[in-house]
Amino acid sequence: MAYSNSFFTQAQECNKLAVSAENAKDYRLAFEHYKRGCQALRIAFKYENNYELKEKIKEILTDMLKRAEDIHRALPQLEKAKEEPPTTDEQKYKPKGSGDDDDEGLKDALEGAILREKSNVKWNDVAGLEQAKQSLKEAVVLPIKFPDLFDEKRRPWKGILLYGPPGTGKSYLAKAVATEADATFFSVSSSDLMSKWVGQSERFANSLLELARENKPSIVFVDEIDSIAGKRGDAESETARKVMRELLVQMQGFDIQNDGIMLLGATNKPWDLDSAVLRKFEKKILIPLPEASAREEMFRIHLGNTTNTLTDKDFRYLSEKSEGYSGQDIHIVVRDALMQPIRRLESITHFKKYRVRDADGTTTEKWVGVSPAEPGAVAMNFMSIPSKELCAPPVTLEDMLSSLMQIRPSVKPIDAERCERWAKEFGIQR
Repeated sequence: MAYSNSFFTQAQECNKLAVSAENAKDYRLAFEHYKRGCQALRIAFKYENNYELKEKIKEILTDMLKRAEDIHRALPQLEKAKEEPPTTDEQKYKPKGSGDDDDEGLKDALEGAILREKSNVKWNDVAGLEQAKQSLKEAVVLPIKFPDLFDEKRRPWKGILLYGPPGTGKSYLAKAVATEADATFFSVSSSDLMSKWVGQSERFANSLLELARENKPSIVFVDEIDSIAGKRGDAESETARKVMRELLVQMQGFDIQNDGIMLLGATNKPWDLDSAVLRKFEKKILIPLPEASAREEMFRIHLGNTTNTLTDKDFRYLSEKSEGYSGQDIHIVVRDALMQPIRRLESITHFKKYRVRDADGTTTEKWVGVSPAEPGAVAMNFMSIPSKELCAPPVTLEDMLSSLMQIRPSVKPIDAERCERWAKEFGIQR
């Protein structure tokens, strides 16, 4: 075991030296370090008796071999690009931070990805998904808030994949995780990680994780991760795969420098992910379409304190009628329904002043639309009433049903079924 570990440590040092050489654009030296690291990992693999550790060594060796092959194949072009000065046009359009001191520039460019203000999304703001919330609490919140509960054997997950149909709240749930864990939340898109310049994308990924380490505890959230980690042979660029591989290799690092950092990915198409990338996400959590009880709660949450006439029975009826709708679909339905009373104002010809209770509990006199036959009704157009003195009609069940009929589910049943099938075959739901 000790013999195996010594070569594992040697491979760690080679990997660090190779990355440093790449950053310095000394690609030939980087190749030599990667080659020596691969040799050390082969020996470590040969003498390691623990099956799980052998599999981990095998994965790291595969990644390092692929990196070495990429550099060796592109070595002539890389060295030529290094020797030739850029043209005027290249200098003009070269992105910030691509010079010799590009690490700091890349960090500056990534600062915009950090939500410096802590997210205020709570668990209770996420309707339903109790199983997913429990899994994330166990996998993310507890290790960050109570690190002493975890040791060499009881280790927190380094990578978690949220997958499911679009609009089911994966991004919203990620923000709730950051709030509950009191962690810095990095929200990164594929465009943030991409660059057409040779080697720039890998350095971008390195700088991202350096920032995450400086702001620990932190959660790095990559949405639509399939766009930069698709299966080999798909249409996405080689640069995209390099970025994702670099991010995962760094997160699955050899030492404890990544303690307190969690990589959280989200995708609507988990079956499109490269198998090597998929293996790096140790925990996979299905975020399905909301159940009836969750849909009922979503209608309540999105309606909020807006004046309405809906009863508990009405909310249950809406949840039954909205089967197959995603959380995003329900949000759009309620937003449309909230506009229905405003539209009705245009057809009201008479108003009368009443004392009305506001959302904060205070009562004020406001103009309320009434029938022309109502005693004391005044003929007027709502456009002539001051904003603070106008009372909008309440939202009704008819308003909600009208919007529900106009807005159809955005998720096709076949897509939801495919996620369920994939979960049974590959996913971990616990």
